[in-house]
Amino acid sequence: MQLYRYNGQLVRLTMDDGEELVVQPLEYENQEEGTYRVRSFTSGQRSKFDTVIILNEDQVAAVDILPEEIKSGIALTLSYVPDIRQAYEIMKGAKLPSKVSFGRIDRDDNSEKGDNAMYAVELFFNDAVERSVRLIWRELHELGISSTMYGIEEQRPHITVAVYNEIGQVEQLLEKVEAFMAKRDKLRLNFDVVGTFPTTRTLFASPTVTQELLRFHADYYAQCGGDWAASVSPLYIPGGWNPHCTLAIKLTDDQLRQAMAHVVPNFMPIAGETVELGVVKLHWQEGSCVRSPLVRAYRFR
Repeated sequence: MQLYRYNGQLVRLTMDDGEELVVQPLEYENQEEGTYRVRSFTSGQRSKFDTVIILNEDQVAAVDILPEEIKSGIALTLSYVPDIRQAYEIMKGAKLPSKVSFGRIDRDDNSEKGDNAMYAVELFFNDAVERSVRLIWRELHELGISSTMYGIEEQRPHITVAVYNEIGQVEQLLEKVEAFMAKRDKLRLNFDVVGTFPTTRTLFASPTVTQELLRFHADYYAQCGGDWAASVSPLYIPGGWNPHCTLAIKLTDDQLRQAMAHVVPNFMPIAGETVELGVVKLHWQEGSCVRSPLVRAYRFR
């Protein structure tokens, strides 16, 4: 398979052993030997995400050109590459556990049977922003594209600040969040980007990332992150946080194309503000969140 025909494009390669790679062909490494340099956006047997690797053209069984929307989503992901060193600096001095235990957490909504449960801390919006997001959820549902967000009971449009995979006594977290939110001013938000997380097939709206928003996020972890550091999802810690409001998740290739084709032409920037910081309990069944009831909300000034 001659990869030079696809230079600069985003393509999916199917290798002769069945492995699929999302790559951007660059140039020949050795034309006589048929080896080619590509930029890979897949973590797998042959590569890690965003690395340049060398492939043998003879091992490529098929090439599929991916839509421009996927390329835009990867570009957005790359623009927010986590700064791990910054994350360590922010968490420096936090009270971390001296022991770590490993086990399996049952996510099939058995949280009521034990003491530990999964919680998230979320930013909630003013009515105009919430209505705009709910409208997109409903349209994707009614068009038969995706009901992944529309179908989660008790869920509000939000930006996730933190996810705790396991908390025993949620009252301690509530006390921390209440103290953190004392005299907090509202955050201005301007949702002006629609993008994707390609690896999780997520479609989202993203606000302009301001210093005000990043400062709020860093302050939260400085005051509330340390006690449950071993339980916090690394996707949301400072240096690895991509603030976004999810529009649809777990999409197939066709669903992602359909969702982008519907949302992007109709999307207008949404200006608003935060009104509450809420703690919600996440209920799971068969690997998917099915309920997100509010435990407590704290209003901004």
